Amino acid sequence: MLKEGIYEQIINHKLKNELTKLEIGSYDVGKEKLDVEEARKLLSSYISHVTRRALKFVRDNESDDQIALITK
Repeated sequence: MLKEGIYEQIINHKLKNELTKLEIGSYDVGKEKLDVEEARKLLSSYISHVTRRALKFVRDNESDDQIALITK
């Protein structure tokens, strides 16, 4: 298994903080182990969803701001 990196630590810390703020009776929160391939698919799906929402937000607000997507 790979050692947890700084990004994973930050995400895990933020998620734990947000989950502790929720009313426990209002949500059914659980966790389970994921295999590597399933984790990759879920993460890429989530990133795609968030990116689409961000681009839609910029477009809908007719801002002069530009978003640069840089790939290497």
